[in-house]
Amino acid sequence: SLFNRQHSVCTVCGSTAQCTGETWHAFAMPPGLAMLTHVPCTRNTEMCKDNIRLPVTHVSTRFGRGLWMYYARGCSDLAWSMGRTLCVRNRYHLALELHRRLYVNSDESEAVKRVADALQRARGTAKWIVRRVNISRTSGHGFMKAYYGHKPNLSVATLVADAARGIFDPNRCHVWISKRPRPLHEVCSGECKVRSRALVFVLHSDAHIMDNFNAAILRRLCNTPAQLDTVQLHQQPAGGHQRGVSRWATEIWDVRGLCSAAASAVFYSWLNGSACKASPPREWNSCWSCSGSALQQNCRAPLVP
Repeated sequence: SLFNRQHSVCTVCGSTAQCTGETWHAFAMPPGLAMLTHVPCTRNTEMCKDNIRLPVTHVSTRFGRGLWMYYARGCSDLAWSMGRTLCVRNRYHLALELHRRLYVNSDESEAVKRVADALQRARGTAKWIVRRVNISRTSGHGFMKAYYGHKPNLSVATLVADAARGIFDPNRCHVWISKRPRPLHEVCSGECKVRSRALVFVLHSDAHIMDNFNAAILRRLCNTPAQLDTVQLHQQPAGGHQRGVSRWATEIWDVRGLCSAAASAVFYSWLNGSACKASPPREWNSCWSCSGSALQQNCRAPLVP
């Protein structure tokens, strides 16, 4: 079946004390789970499809721009309905794709110009990050100088277009050999490694700014044929690195609440689609899981520093 052909992106550890070696603990991830370090850059075939249920996990974090979770094939038995979904590389790529949905006949170059112009008009957005990048040419971190130092003075449009391409070229990332991926630091070295570290500085530093920016566009798509229920950010930088190569995870953003305050239908279930009784409110509020599930037990695992 479709689900039997998917590679795992995370694993069950029991506690973070056991999540060592080739794993890492993502922000707001249940303590009993960890992301796998060596996974392919190519996405699973179950992703990027409308009206499918994907395994997810997240420790609940509340803010007024929808619900965030991690794609969690391999460590979660909680599924979330994607509804009408859009698959992108990261937050900048999302901004371009949303503009192309808003302005139906626009191409990528026009979308880059529209996004760059809008960011420049917005107070405290891309101007700040471009200024930081330009300063870093001579006085910043080594990888910033190595990547940006020989480039002409950056414009917002150049930064947007480069960031939207993603931090890794799929052909240079996690090459599979004998059914196992080679470590990322072996296949992404030199310029590939420098570029990933430099772009993570941009993509990770600007996350909240871009969330506000993208949420505003998503609201403009409400009650139109282009309205979305979820967004899948396949290669979103997560901060930190493994042997000098930037870490990333697939994040899912449920944006139904941006269009309707009454969007309170149940979108979670067991992986097979059967109805799921949510864990008690006190547990659910800190870690979504079905009552009696393996995920519920892993959410209860002690958080070991």
